[in-house]
Amino acid sequence: MKAILKKAADNWAAVFLLAFFAVTLVYIVTAGDGIYLQIHDNLDSNIAIYKMMKDSRLFWSFGTRAPMLGGLDRNYLVSDLNPYPLLHMAFPTLAAVITAWYLKIAMAAAGFVFLGRTVYGRECDANLFAACGFIYGIMPTYPTTPFGFASLPILMAVMIRLYRKWDVRYIPVLVLYPMLSYFSVFGLFICGFILLFFIIDFIARRKPAWRILAALAAVSAGYVIADWRLFYVMFASGEETIRSTFADGYATTLQALKLFGSVFVKHLPSAQTYFLLPVCAAYFLFINGRYILRKEYKGISSDPFNWLMLWQAFNCMVYALENVRWFKNLIGTVFPPLKGMALNRTVWFSPFIWCFMFMMVLIRLSWKSGVKILLCLAAFISVCTWKSPHNHIYYNAGIAADRIAGEETDMMTYGKFYSPALFGAIKEDIGYNGEWSVAYGMHPGILIYNDIATLDGYFPIYPIGYKDRFRKLIAPELEQDPENRDYFDNWGGKAYIFSKDTESKQLFNIDGEESEMLIDPVAFREMGGKYVFSTVKVTNAETLGFRLLGVYGDGMPYVIHVYGMD
Repeated sequence: MKAILKKAADNWAAVFLLAFFAVTLVYIVTAGDGIYLQIHDNLDSNIAIYKMMKDSRLFWSFGTRAPMLGGLDRNYLVSDLNPYPLLHMAFPTLAAVITAWYLKIAMAAAGFVFLGRTVYGRECDANLFAACGFIYGIMPTYPTTPFGFASLPILMAVMIRLYRKWDVRYIPVLVLYPMLSYFSVFGLFICGFILLFFIIDFIARRKPAWRILAALAAVSAGYVIADWRLFYVMFASGEETIRSTFADGYATTLQALKLFGSVFVKHLPSAQTYFLLPVCAAYFLFINGRYILRKEYKGISSDPFNWLMLWQAFNCMVYALENVRWFKNLIGTVFPPLKGMALNRTVWFSPFIWCFMFMMVLIRLSWKSGVKILLCLAAFISVCTWKSPHNHIYYNAGIAADRIAGEETDMMTYGKFYSPALFGAIKEDIGYNGEWSVAYGMHPGILIYNDIATLDGYFPIYPIGYKDRFRKLIAPELEQDPENRDYFDNWGGKAYIFSKDTESKQLFNIDGEESEMLIDPVAFREMGGKYVFSTVKVTNAETLGFRLLGVYGDGMPYVIHVYGMD
């Protein structure tokens, strides 16, 4: 027993990780589809699309169209070479999501051990590396690119090793790496960061590090291979996409500076505000104050911790400037292919940088190991208790507490959101057979998940020609509601049947039990539309040429009014 306890103490990070896996797995198994998952940018779009791709056999297909947005070309959808959508192809949807979450945490922990060993060697306690990786793995991030986030420490370690010494064996690793990532989410910035590092290093050493350019070439080639469908749409399809219509920035430079401070302190997904940031900021002030007092000014510019803090600030500044017109015009003029790209995604690197800096603080401090374990525990608690729609741990802990107390949760869970039994019964009752439909008062993703073809949908890139056709459909609403008009015309990622009664652009629920739906019925018929699935009674249905086919559900969570056009 003593030997077992000693081994557990020597590997305390692994024990804590396994205990976390065990506790959460028990909850997931007992809760089933009653777990909370983020709706915005997740359930309302990506998760439903992956299931649709599986149901429609769109994986590894060519020359096919998806039953959404009126028949979107399959090439616009996610790559077949990324393991996350492939998990959705191989497993039931919820099982794929859960499996990816555990793999993300394990990959992040292993990646930080690899990174820690690369930076500090084997003389440092690997438990600290693994603990920081575990904290990084559970941080709330964009949910449908889990491996892109989790693999960043691995990429960083490979780049550090290659910078120190040329080794051709790393080149195939860098070519294959983009299969864990996405170009539009990470790849554009990773390539930019590598190039920026090459330039800064060249200025500092006055000697080019050609191996870094070789790494850039390898990573770039990898992204072209991994995301070939995206590059085909962007450069070879000949189709203009909605990205060309994205509006220029709306903020002033002064407003951008204020936004910079806000994002640096409190960017939603990174959960750094209450612990990681104060610890890292305190150490930043301490180390640089000591450099100044000792007149070791070169230490300020050579300390990697300062460069990480500068990187963090740079990412937040790009996020802020993304909203400024002159900056967006400059990017669109100098780099035309980047017009419409979400450059504010630089802050998606923030969780990794905060955890990397935290790891450096733990290693540099000469405190006892027990104190460092307590710091890791405090960081873990701060992340778990971060109240944000992105934080699945926080909200599922609340659901678990409600169930232990014998209360029914009022959270919108995975099962409630999609309600497959309800929509299955509706489809059978109306004799649904693949006809084009739209959602009103709810996300089209709910219909897409339930194998209902939609004219509407949420997707950030599709042909501008379809945006024009869809705009004609919703023109009556846009003419009366300037907010929805600007929202669609200046972006268009959500091709929805809008309503002035909508409470939230993210939840898309309509306030009240009835609403007037303002669409062009002629355009609806021309687009091949037949059904409207609505969460409210449509007061002008007959005027538009629809007839009520039935009302379904008990309000938990939906009452669905189905209208048909002959």
